[in-house]
Amino acid sequence: MTNDIHRLKQLYYDIPQLVRRLKPDVCLTLGDLGPVSLSCRHVIFLHNSLFLYSSAELNGKAWPPVKRHYLPQHFAWSIKYAGYIVVQLYKHRLCRNAWQSANPRRIIEIAQPVPDHITHSSDTIAVNPRIEIINKPVRLLFLAAYYPHKNHSVLPAVARELERRDLTKRVHIFTTLEDSPNEWGKIKHELAEYSECITNLGRLLPTEVGDSLRASTALFLPTITESYGLIYLEAMACGRPILTSDRDFARWMCQDLAIYFDPFDASSIVDAIESLLDFQRGDDYRSRVIQRLKAFPQDWNEVAKAFDVVLCQAAEQVVGDAA
Repeated sequence: MTNDIHRLKQLYYDIPQLVRRLKPDVCLTLGDLGPVSLSCRHVIFLHNSLFLYSSAELNGKAWPPVKRHYLPQHFAWSIKYAGYIVVQLYKHRLCRNAWQSANPRRIIEIAQPVPDHITHSSDTIAVNPRIEIINKPVRLLFLAAYYPHKNHSVLPAVARELERRDLTKRVHIFTTLEDSPNEWGKIKHELAEYSECITNLGRLLPTEVGDSLRASTALFLPTITESYGLIYLEAMACGRPILTSDRDFARWMCQDLAIYFDPFDASSIVDAIESLLDFQRGDDYRSRVIQRLKAFPQDWNEVAKAFDVVLCQAAEQVVGDAA
């Protein structure tokens, strides 16, 4: 609550005061919520996809009611006065959303590259021994911290469905939750009886991600929404298939390189897991991965240049002429 009040003070008082004092050409907001109106040009970087999904789509796994009511409204007010809104994806959602001030000409998509910790380890053959030691045909890496929208709560139902189909000796799921009350502590009691098919590795260091993906059969991500989905790029760069939710963000990122399922339906999820046994990762798959990765920036210099173009264009606008 204290942080929320402090953030509101920044948005309504501190930042406008700073802009009036420094008189910059452009203010760049990197945290979704910017000041509603400024005396200079304004560019907003939208990162949090929760602004663009309804409560029904999120199945209640989002903000508390007060935030759910206020935050999208504040975002709508702020983009009304912004020169440009930068998104990593979701331009289509922002254009069709309830706020009509999101002029398509002012929405710029800037993607991100494969993370450095993956590209720097791409030539190695090291694998995570804690995963490799589990001698099963299907080893799924659920690479995500504990947030409601990551949908860890579906795991008990998935484990029960694996048991029902007699698949626990063939399939193993590895979670990467920090051993704390806020992460693994929230679900470890529910999953204690399913240790035969679910193991928590603890939070991975960035340098361990590539090794862990290479030791796994596939990335498993039953997420409800993603701000971007760098994890998908990590899996692709490591040559691993992807099992994930049948959602627009996943389809945009993975295209035909993933097997999709209903993230709220354990039967659908296990169907996808079973189909992985027949999923081919031959030369055709590898060539499609290489081709798909070419569509993304190759390094952060490309990203910086794209932001520089947007900021320069914003600086040339007349204040108040956002449309």
